[in-house]
Amino acid sequence: MPSLRHSELIRYLVVAVAMRVANDGAVVGLSLLAFEVLPGTAEPTTIAGFLVAALVAPHLAGPWIASMLAKWRDTRPLLAGAFAGYGVAVAAATVLLGSTAAVFPILAALIAGCAGPFLGGGLTSRLPKDATRALALDSATWGIATAAGPATAAALALTVGTRTAMLIFAGTAVLAGVLALALPAVTGSLTDAPVLRTADVVRLVSRNRLLIRAIAAIGIAGLGMGTLRVAAPLLGLELGRGSAQGGVLIALYGLGSLAGSLLVAARPFKARPDRATGLCLAVMALALAGAAAAPAYWLAQASFVLLGLANGPFLAATLTACVGAAPTEAPAQVLILSSTLRIPAAAAAGVLAGFAGGAGASPILLASAVALVLAAAAASFLRPLPQSPALDAEPAGEPSRCGQ
Repeated sequence: MPSLRHSELIRYLVVAVAMRVANDGAVVGLSLLAFEVLPGTAEPTTIAGFLVAALVAPHLAGPWIASMLAKWRDTRPLLAGAFAGYGVAVAAATVLLGSTAAVFPILAALIAGCAGPFLGGGLTSRLPKDATRALALDSATWGIATAAGPATAAALALTVGTRTAMLIFAGTAVLAGVLALALPAVTGSLTDAPVLRTADVVRLVSRNRLLIRAIAAIGIAGLGMGTLRVAAPLLGLELGRGSAQGGVLIALYGLGSLAGSLLVAARPFKARPDRATGLCLAVMALALAGAAAAPAYWLAQASFVLLGLANGPFLAATLTACVGAAPTEAPAQVLILSSTLRIPAAAAAGVLAGFAGGAGASPILLASAVALVLAAAAASFLRPLPQSPALDAEPAGEPSRCGQ
């Protein structure tokens, strides 16, 4: 596929930002709405947990969704349908919550969650293999979503009400679906080769150095980063600033991630993606350790900014590895496989952090730092399984394009 023109890249980024901000905002907004319309003892907490879990759970079906995506020569209608369906399902969950039995909004959230693999790997797979700057900007959209999604949800909840805020996010997702139809066509990236089975994709990844290092690092890093939404409010409390300041820390992390991604877009890294990934993860581990040991709130803020500044290039490096080393017929399958590992791992880490909350923020953050060190080791030293000629995505003597 030829490089994207400026106008085509703008169209792509508008869709990516709209959909990903709507998703991050909806996750927070559904939790807020549960507490608002379900007053009581433990019920709002339980229902909020089920709603968030329902949005995340379908990511486990990512490899099978990716196989379906790979069968479409033009994925724009499928992406449009998934994004619009997400918006309709979120709107249904919003309307049903508090007015019907809790099982119905949870089912609606589960349907919305089925769009998860599409807004991540499904969308990114439309970028060219050699579009380093475009991939860096794509990773920046996650930083925007992390910072703007929860902040927008909170601001709208205070101004127009939580239910209206959720309907705005739902409408934004539907709009993203309509705009997805105007994405640039992908040419030259698909062949008449049969769609790879999920087992074949896993074997292919396990035999390719760049892919196995990138995807293993993504999955393990998910365990480290998934604790932040629990640890940040705890850290704010322990430093005498209140739990609400945890949201400020998360926003600083998101802004740092955005800045780091934009820096890579302006000056693409020259190191091999696996080496860049390992370095970024090491810096992220150092930042989390610094936050755990911070004696003052401003030092915690600086640590979260540093965490984000390293996270932006980390995302760009792993995207470059996955897109560049993936076989022509399965870029979406490889990208969605990485999301299938990362997002459930982050969700599980968040649950575990909740159970460990009584120990305080520092032990949680230190455990997260250890997970990132392990992810850095995987990115730097993990070796692929013996090569198989039938599944070799990186023949001997032919360097990977994303390693140049």
